[in-house]
Amino acid sequence: TRPPYLGSSPKNLSVSEPPDRCSRLRMSERCFTAPDLHKIGVLMPLTDNGDPQHWKAMACAALLAVAHFNARDGSVVPAFSQHSGLSSLAFNLSARLYDTAYTPTGAVEAFRVAQDAGSAGLVGPYRSASSISLYPRGDFLNLPLVSYGSTSVVLSNKPAFSRTVPTDEDSAAVVVSAIGGFGWRNFNIVHVNDAWGSPYAQLIAARAAACGLNPPLKIKFEYDDEQSAREAVRTLSKQPQTIVVLLAFVNDLPGIFNEADALGLLSGSHAWIGSRSFSPASVNALVDAGRISNTTRDKLEGMLQAGHAPNTESFGLFKQSFARLSPEECEAMDPQLGGMEPSTFADPPENTAYAFDATATVALALREQREGNLTSANLSTAELLRRVSFEGASGAVSFGGEGHGAGDRNVASLSSELRSWRQEDGAGELDYVPLPLEAGANPCFATLSPEAAAGMVWLGGGSTPPRDAILVAEEEERRRRDEAQALVWKLCVGVGVPGLLLLACGVALLFYSFRLQSRRKQLLWRHSRLPLRFSHTAPGGKCLLL
Repeated sequence: TRPPYLGSSPKNLSVSEPPDRCSRLRMSERCFTAPDLHKIGVLMPLTDNGDPQHWKAMACAALLAVAHFNARDGSVVPAFSQHSGLSSLAFNLSARLYDTAYTPTGAVEAFRVAQDAGSAGLVGPYRSASSISLYPRGDFLNLPLVSYGSTSVVLSNKPAFSRTVPTDEDSAAVVVSAIGGFGWRNFNIVHVNDAWGSPYAQLIAARAAACGLNPPLKIKFEYDDEQSAREAVRTLSKQPQTIVVLLAFVNDLPGIFNEADALGLLSGSHAWIGSRSFSPASVNALVDAGRISNTTRDKLEGMLQAGHAPNTESFGLFKQSFARLSPEECEAMDPQLGGMEPSTFADPPENTAYAFDATATVALALREQREGNLTSANLSTAELLRRVSFEGASGAVSFGGEGHGAGDRNVASLSSELRSWRQEDGAGELDYVPLPLEAGANPCFATLSPEAAAGMVWLGGGSTPPRDAILVAEEEERRRRDEAQALVWKLCVGVGVPGLLLLACGVALLFYSFRLQSRRKQLLWRHSRLPLRFSHTAPGGKCLLL
């Protein structure tokens, strides 16, 4: 039986129950291993991810949260140094990494191994497709998951699932606000066809329609399928729209960017806005691996990304703590983290903050259960997770609230941001410049400050944003119509006025002729009415005169 502080047993399942029902969920043979309240499992894509340094940094950040918790270090999470019971003073945690291999199948296997090891709470997984496969298992076993990357709205209000990242609905609002802020009204979406990309594309399209933008064409491709990605770009090249929203993962980028370069879609006439699922560092890693050429990378300067960003002050405190680590220290926490580059610690990716906070959420919930006070005695770990509230590496962390499902991150402490990709001086590698978005007069749209807009770099090296091609065509059509109307008016003035004068003269002549005829008739009539009169002539003769 479970210890009383672990809440209820798995739904309709005892520890000794035969594995028939378990096999349907692809669980282990025992299906349920009683959890150890001191153990946290971290589900992380450590292989086949396209950017090993990025994911090792995220894994190290998750393990760092456990180290801070055990040391009662409140430099990043003040709650770590606070406790309400004596039992928590000696309560320490351990964390172990489980490789998901960036696939739903790999995530299911990682979940199975982590559950067999007695994990009481899981951090991860990253992909929404993986979380959709795992949350029913977590609910069945009362084993909660807190994701640092699964953003799909399909996961909202799901039992045993929470997340420390904004949902796609939150991010879609930022993407559309940036599009409208630049004066664009027409765009297309190129998206991966999975549990994350397809719903995300629908959310962007719905938000665009609500804000008065024209419906975008949604062009899908299959995950990690270069031929499918290239075909999607070829379809894109046949469309008149020149504003592109890209929803893809790192492994999808070679096919997309190489084909876009070949078709001339990375020029100054286009603008690309990418999701936060990849970064400039991802492209640099792909160049190093020979999957993207240096020439193509050069043309990506000016690429944009729109979304939420961690709170600047909170993330700054986390970066200071992370910068004090060394590759050896991360490897000591888990041997799978060997080979990390020292430069990774100076400027960690922002996702490390979400991974740190996801682990902190599990740690604080487990501590609450360990203390077993009156407020948590009858609550499961999953229920406690959603009651957790703390200041973390990404800002204030809490769940639910207005406009959000249970388990969804409240984004009030995060900022809306536009990233502009830039080339580092001399090295040719890409980095990004964060540009805060400011609310405009229209609540749907956001703009950049004049200073930020003046310093923008666009694809092709331009200093001004590309025009919306359809709006340009519509303006050209209006211009031609106006010119045609002006020509007709000129013809009317140049030919019509003299014609009118001639017509007026003709009418005047006719009128004058009519008057003359009328006068002649009057004279004839008057003469016809004169009385007879006689005149005398020579003697003896008379004349009758009219």
